[in-house]
Amino acid sequence: TPAGGGGTPGLSDVDSVIEDRGDLDVVFAAGDSAANVTQSVTLPASGDNGTTITWASDNVSVIAINGTVSRPTYNDGEDATITVILTATIAKNGESDTKTFALTVRKISTSVTLSGITVSKGILQPEFNPSITTYLNAPVPFSDSATPAYNDTQSASITATATNSSSTITINNNTVTSGSEYTMSNLAVGANTATIVVTAEDGITTAAYTVTVYRAIPVFKTGAG
Repeated sequence: TPAGGGGTPGLSDVDSVIEDRGDLDVVFAAGDSAANVTQSVTLPASGDNGTTITWASDNVSVIAINGTVSRPTYNDGEDATITVILTATIAKNGESDTKTFALTVRKISTSVTLSGITVSKGILQPEFNPSITTYLNAPVPFSDSATPAYNDTQSASITATATNSSSTITINNNTVTSGSEYTMSNLAVGANTATIVVTAEDGITTAAYTVTVYRAIPVFKTGAG
């Protein structure tokens, strides 16, 4: 039976299926590919030679047969991607064939851990551990000057690095790039609090770390001797 639609004129049903199978592909959103799916995909329902195309998915909770993508979540130490096999059936007047596509969907991270906290002055106590969320940074010198004065100002920097690069970080409500220094200026004598909040890629999961930056109390000699 000749093909009745677009495509190559005069093809038999078998050849129509063969040609449309060869032309068939999944259509990806901008920036996506078969190896990196983050958005829904377009699954053609027909071919140029009058074939009908139906789809099956081996994991409909991730990629539905209408192309809707629902990205699962993952945490530290878990697989960041999942592969889904889509099978297209190309058919015309009783003739049919199949074509499979392996799509790798990138999961959404729920990681809110830090891989490190470093300080520019003083000593971080205790030594950093991802499971510890409260720290003391001490002693930060009252002044960096060799001849300090009562009105000297002091600053100190904190660098927080996220375990997962997709996480975002704020320190005292200021957005900070992971692995970049955040400077606390005009430190008060005594305790100064730095609150580090890590937000996961999912935009929901958060965790807070606290660093108490302790600026030393000045000691000045008075009188002779």
